[in-house]
Amino acid sequence: MTVLQRHSRHEVLAVAEELLTREGPQGLSVRRIADALGVSRQIVYSRFRGKPDLVRALHGEGFRRLAEAFSAVPGPAGTTEHVLAMGRAYRTSALASPALFGLMFGRPVAEFEPDATARAVAAASFQPVVEASRAWLVAHGLRATDRAALTLARTVWAATHGVVALETAGLIGPDAPAMIDRLLLATLDRERSPA
Repeated sequence: MTVLQRHSRHEVLAVAEELLTREGPQGLSVRRIADALGVSRQIVYSRFRGKPDLVRALHGEGFRRLAEAFSAVPGPAGTTEHVLAMGRAYRTSALASPALFGLMFGRPVAEFEPDATARAVAAASFQPVVEASRAWLVAHGLRATDRAALTLARTVWAATHGVVALETAGLIGPDAPAMIDRLLLATLDRERSPA
């Protein structure tokens, strides 16, 4: 087996994520990845077209993991507990891969700006939250139009993301899970009795 065959795209990506986690965005370079793998930079370039392509793959991997976390949320859909579990899954995913979370929702790497394809991957990962919101609206006898489901899903996402972003920045402590639950319960209560 040649050196080229030994280092799959997945392995190169794993090393890139490890460097991003350990050293931050400044540690993410083709040279540093090649050094960590003990290979020439050409091996990395054979897997990715360059740093922007590599960062795009990390960005996509973060959203793939998020979608996986959402798909693992147990049912039944339509219950308040299911919506709360979606918020918890979001938090768990972010805390499991904080460097990817920062890359998914920030712009720490100047060479990467999400294009239409990257934005579509991000949007697709959010679809389970839209479907959970739609199921909740239906189960509670509320209008479950596409717009209503999307609006509720975005509110659930914004509330959860705000707490998680503050927690990953070290600004909220161990009460973060309870805070997410309270915000989501308040959001759902408001849906049931709009002003």
